[in-house]
Amino acid sequence: MGGYEVRTHPGALVVSLAGSIDAYLRDFTPDVEKKLRAKPSDLVLDLSAVDFIGSRGMGILFHLHKLLKDLGKRLLIAAPSTAVTEALAVGGIGKLLETYATEAEALGALRAGSKKRKARGGGSGRKKSRRRSRRKSKGG
Repeated sequence: MGGYEVRTHPGALVVSLAGSIDAYLRDFTPDVEKKLRAKPSDLVLDLSAVDFIGSRGMGILFHLHKLLKDLGKRLLIAAPSTAVTEALAVGGIGKLLETYATEAEALGALRAGSKKRKARGGGSGRKKSRRRSRRKSKGG
């Protein structure tokens, strides 16, 4: 079974989930959705205590992602375990979500307005290499 705790943070709603994200969390989605609709804010899901995510759980994350996108807000995933990260990748939803190593990093990204995905590096290395190659060609 799973459980959750909801906290407010400046500009964000932070929800810590524990156990399994599946059908046992039937109260979670309406509760969080009600809070988000009443006062739209970004949502950070701390998954550090989650040991399993099933297809129902992935559906919940997709629903929240879509809701927040419609509200002009962001869903950030913090501290997913290796098992959860792998399940999200296999389920195809992992590429839609911003994932951070810790809750603090996710909140920092919100403060900075960053949309880079920490786990993927954001592709900035390619831009740098293009700049380097242009400099080399101009100079020689």
